[in-house]
Amino acid sequence: MTTAAEVLAERICQNAAKRSGKRKDPEKIQVSLTDPIAPLRRDKFKVYRPLYSIQYLVDPVSHLIVSYGCEASPAESGTLAPMIDKTQKITGVRLKTVLADGGYCSILDLHDAQERNVELIAPPSASGTSRRSKSLSGEDQIPREEFTFDAPANSYTCPAGKRLAYKDREKMVRQGGRHLYHFRYQCDASHCQTCPMRSRCLGGNGPRMIKRMKGEELLEVQRLKISQDDAKELYRLRGQSVERSFGDGKGNRGVDRFHGRGLARARTETGLLTLAQYLLRRDNLQQNAANP
Repeated sequence: MTTAAEVLAERICQNAAKRSGKRKDPEKIQVSLTDPIAPLRRDKFKVYRPLYSIQYLVDPVSHLIVSYGCEASPAESGTLAPMIDKTQKITGVRLKTVLADGGYCSILDLHDAQERNVELIAPPSASGTSRRSKSLSGEDQIPREEFTFDAPANSYTCPAGKRLAYKDREKMVRQGGRHLYHFRYQCDASHCQTCPMRSRCLGGNGPRMIKRMKGEELLEVQRLKISQDDAKELYRLRGQSVERSFGDGKGNRGVDRFHGRGLARARTETGLLTLAQYLLRRDNLQQNAANP
């Protein structure tokens, strides 16, 4: 009960530090009494319960699990760099290329991969795309992709040719205490009010505003890279390796949820499952080598 109370107080404090538009009602912030450190979310079966996330790093040729991780988190955010570091420590060699899903391809993940000189082959996360909102006419608002960013001038140009000047920035907290900045660009109100495209562009009473994350050019480069045929061909290996390991654990080993509470038990069970999968795969490889 003491641990649960401490975790609840910390989550309420973190919620209070958020800007008003992102804060939850403090009365609706919850914590599990039996597994307080695990965040409460809905799983893939729509069951609301404490969740842990598992990470595998699998060799795409032998399909052996090289390293694994288990964290008290509902998502993969912030786990890529620790997995790369752990794997390089285990193998004693530098990783050259890592294939991952979109959950491991945020701006911070791309920064981490660059710092380690690792090529990340993954589709950019959905958080890097703009949301579709409704305009004053009820149609889909003219998307941000139709606005042109001018890096030297640090401004945007709208489809009507008007300039959106830099207004201010907003600090966005990410997993593990890290943060990113959202830069905001706004058009002059007089231009928007007289613009012939205003009914399709404006979503409220104020002038049009565009947000851009610091480092967003990394996502733009990544989208271009992942669209290339050679990257698509390489990325197919991911489904044949790591997804195979997850499917084996759930379908053949019967491990679709943890059988104990707490991060220590979750990590122990993950380690035992990984060891079993590793030994079975190694035995299969030895048999194939002896009897090709």
